[in-house]
Amino acid sequence: MYGTVLPAGGKLVMTTAGQTSGSGREDDELTKLRRENLNEEYRRRSERETMSNEGLVDRLLGENQDLRRKACSSRDPIENEMRIVVKELQALKAGRDIDKDLLGGLQTDVGLLTREKETKQVWMHEALTPGNKRGTISISTSTSTPECDNRGKSGLQVEEAPTGVLREELRKMKDVEFGTRREVKVLKNLKRSTDGESKRLEAKQRNERRS
Repeated sequence: MYGTVLPAGGKLVMTTAGQTSGSGREDDELTKLRRENLNEEYRRRSERETMSNEGLVDRLLGENQDLRRKACSSRDPIENEMRIVVKELQALKAGRDIDKDLLGGLQTDVGLLTREKETKQVWMHEALTPGNKRGTISISTSTSTPECDNRGKSGLQVEEAPTGVLREELRKMKDVEFGTRREVKVLKNLKRSTDGESKRLEAKQRNERRS
């Protein structure tokens, strides 16, 4: 605003006192507006930073959960595989124990058959020896009378009978011995296969532990 001053000469003189006062108020208002604008800008910036930080925290939490899920999913197959390998090893060990028992039983049977074979061979040798003590009747060579012929035929029949029995016994013994050897061979092959499978699983388990 402008003020008026009347000097002694009576002329009207305009003063700038009101103008100076109005300019000060405008400066104050401008300063106030600037301060408010700065405060608003600071508030908005703080809100943006807060939202950005919250988003960053949420993103990091999500990534952490994803990593945990991946770690669990990658660990579970390994643990399952380890459990399977352990079960297979236990089954192989049990199978090997059974094979050992079977092999021990077969070895006992082979020993018994061997002794029986030796006994039969001794019996056969004694039976075929002249003057044996196994009850074999010697063949008569006298043919002067029909009675002597009958006795000779009877002696021949008695002599041949034990030999046929011996042959049959030997055949059976050979069949049993062949079957026993075949079973032993099968068990040996099974044992080698079981040992190879056990070594393979142990190597696989060691490789998985290293990885």
